[in-house]
Amino acid sequence: MEYEVFVGDRARDDMLGIVAWIARDSPANAMRWLAQTWEAVESLGRFPLRCPIAPEAGVRGPEIRHRIVGEYRILFTIRGERVFILHVRHAARWLRSGGMSSNER
Repeated sequence: MEYEVFVGDRARDDMLGIVAWIARDSPANAMRWLAQTWEAVESLGRFPLRCPIAPEAGVRGPEIRHRIVGEYRILFTIRGERVFILHVRHAARWLRSGGMSSNER
């Protein structure tokens, strides 16, 4: 089964911010990171359930999973046949308790 993958505005902003941060030292590394991360995002269209539930995901509310790519995590939820990318964060950063803001649910 193939899932549709949707990248939310916050996740897109996260990725652009990370690219800008990396590019300050190395534009080439920033482009490599973006390509690698985008490939990981697209791969979630196939077997997204292979990814574990994010440790900070609450018991209530939508199930949040994560895919680790290098030092970053792609946080997403699955609804039916769709994967929604919520955030891309450095692995040291955790979501606040409660998981997502109301407009991400």
